[in-house]
Amino acid sequence: MYICICNAVKESDIRDSVNSGVSCFKDLSKTLGLCADCGSCGKKAIQAFHKALSQSCVSSNVIAIDAKSSQPARREVSSFK
Repeated sequence: MYICICNAVKESDIRDSVNSGVSCFKDLSKTLGLCADCGSCGKKAIQAFHKALSQSCVSSNVIAIDAKSSQPARREVSSFK
């Protein structure tokens, strides 16, 4: 599913970036061009980012942007199955 129409960013692009080591929304945004044009993708992009983090094979302290406060929040993500 497309998250950002302006830059043709799909949910799978966000997931691939997280699996490649991107661990904060700011870096993801810069890498993929999220929220760079009209900004209407912001909420869906953050949701997709958090979903990708929770499903990733990475288990570490990651920096994420809290969807409600837009402030960095250190979170322990452990999703080994």
